[in-house]
Amino acid sequence: YGDTYPEVCVEAFAGDAKFFARNGLSTIFMETEYGRQPFYLLNYYLLSQLYVDPAQDPWKLVRNWCRMYGPAADEMFEAIRFIDRIAFENPAPTAYDWHIRRLPWRTRENMEELERLEKKAYDKLPQSCVRERARVAHALASTMHELIRILMPHTDAATRAVLEAAKPRFIKYAEEYAAHGFMCEEDRVKVRTKAHDVIDLMSLTFKDLPPELKDVPKDELVCVDYHRSWHKDVDPDSERGRATFARWGSFKTKVPTGCGIYDWGTKDSFPFTLSQKGCEEGKYCWQRLGIAHVGSQTGFWFPSSWQNRIELKAYYILADGLPVDPNWYEVWISAKFEGPAAFPGSTRKDLLAVDRLALRRVPPPPPKSR
Repeated sequence: YGDTYPEVCVEAFAGDAKFFARNGLSTIFMETEYGRQPFYLLNYYLLSQLYVDPAQDPWKLVRNWCRMYGPAADEMFEAIRFIDRIAFENPAPTAYDWHIRRLPWRTRENMEELERLEKKAYDKLPQSCVRERARVAHALASTMHELIRILMPHTDAATRAVLEAAKPRFIKYAEEYAAHGFMCEEDRVKVRTKAHDVIDLMSLTFKDLPPELKDVPKDELVCVDYHRSWHKDVDPDSERGRATFARWGSFKTKVPTGCGIYDWGTKDSFPFTLSQKGCEEGKYCWQRLGIAHVGSQTGFWFPSSWQNRIELKAYYILADGLPVDPNWYEVWISAKFEGPAAFPGSTRKDLLAVDRLALRRVPPPPPKSR
C-alpha cells in the first residue's frame, strides 16, 4: 500500500514461512508497493531470510538489521518491537479491515509513544552520524505523518494545539530525511513536496466559493482539491491548476449524469445528479449535490471510469462515544462541461472536469431521510 505509516509484521512473516515450509510449498510470488514506509526494507530483509531458512530467530534478524541505525540500534530495536506488539495485541476485526488498513492500533496514544521511542534513538545519535540520523528521521517523519492524520479532523482546542505543535516536527524530520536519505535527487524533491503538501492541505481554502459557503467557519468547511484525486491533469481554467477529467468518448454519457459518495467498507451510497444547469461552457461552476456521510473508506465518484475518484477518507472523524456524529456533510462540487453531451449544438469535444469539492458539516439528517 502507498500509505506511509510505520508497520512491521515480524511474527507474521516467521509464522507464514514455517507454515509454507511445513506444507511443502515450493514457490511463492509476492508483490507490494513502496510508499516510503520506513520499515519496508526491514520487511523485505525478513522475507529474504526466513523464506530461505524458516528456522531462524526473526528477532535476531531484526537486531542484525538495526545495525543500520549505528549507535541508536538498541533504541530502534525497541521501537520496532513496540510496533509489532501493538499490532498483535490489537488485531483487525476482519480480513477486510486488515486489507484496507483499518487497524485498531493506529491511535494517537500509540503514535505518541512510538514518537517518544524513536526520539530517544534520534537524540542518541551525534551530528556526525548523518546517514543514521536520516534513517531515524525517516521513521519519525512517518510517525508524525500518522499522528497528524489522526489529529487533523478534530476541532477541540486542546487537540488543535497538539496538532499545531506536531506540524514543525514533521517538517523537520521529513526535510532531514530528504536531505540525507539514500535516494536520487528527483526523489528528494518528491519527499519534500509531499511533506509540505500534508501541511498545506490542512488549511486549504478556496478563493472562489459559492455565496452559501463564504461565511461558513473554517472548522465546519472541508476544501478538497486535486491532491485527493486518483488522476489529475493540468488545467489553467481551475483555481487550483489541476483537475480530474472524464472524456466521455464511446460512453455517450449525457448531462445531467450521475455521481455520488460511496464508502467501500460500509457500502453506504449517496447518489447525486451532476448538471450543467446554470453553467457556462468551458468554465467551472459550483453546484450543491446533497447530504452525505463520510466514512473511513469514502470517496467521491463520477462517470466514465471507476478511477474518476476523489478520496475523502482523510476527513473521517472517529465518532465512537461522541454525542453527535460529525461526519455528515452538505456536498458541493466545482465542475466544467464542454461539448454536445452537455450543450447541444456545441462543436467542442465532450468533456467533464471536476477540480474541487467543498464539504459543509451539517447535523445528521433524520433516519428516514438517510
